[in-house]
Amino acid sequence: MKAFAGIAVAALVSCWSASAVAVETARIVDLDGKPVANAVVFLSGSATPALAPPQPVVVDQVDKQFVPRISVIRTGTEVIFPNSDAVSHHVYSFANPNNFELPLYQSKQQRNVMFEHAGLVTLGCNIHDSMLGYILVVDTPFFAVANEAGEFDFAWEDQLTEATTLRIWSPELADGQIQDAFRKSPRQFMVSQRQSAGHDLSDSSLDWSDY
Repeated sequence: MKAFAGIAVAALVSCWSASAVAVETARIVDLDGKPVANAVVFLSGSATPALAPPQPVVVDQVDKQFVPRISVIRTGTEVIFPNSDAVSHHVYSFANPNNFELPLYQSKQQRNVMFEHAGLVTLGCNIHDSMLGYILVVDTPFFAVANEAGEFDFAWEDQLTEATTLRIWSPELADGQIQDAFRKSPRQFMVSQRQSAGHDLSDSSLDWSDY
């Protein structure tokens, strides 16, 4: 793995054949052209329009994993943490000021948490060490999460001006840092940051009968 790799956002244009309406799509790749899956992109410095309160977002627990593994939400969003597993979970985060703890709760139960502050929330389970998830809380309604191909809907491209900054976060970036995307052309952006070696997903979980 190269010590440093850039992440480029190469904007593509696609068209819905049914409606003939152009849909702006961006693709996040590194300097080798490989997609960066599940990265979060959002605008910083944009004026926030008058919006209705955000709807709750669900982060489920399925097969001893957080689903979705990566979420992005507006400040003031309530996140619902259902337990769809056949075992109990004890969900927590140390991310001040968004730290929280949901003591052990069983299958088919759920807990809710309101996130009032911007920042990265790393999720864990006190019972299953292999469980790892992320919620990025942002002060803007202009955000997206890339898919496995590194592509995301860029419908809010018109909000990107000289007064705003496109920012990118991915667990593949070292130290969990949010990075500015530098504009290389009208439809291309780049950030440079050391890549992470990734998280050890070795399973040290307990079965229900072991609790």
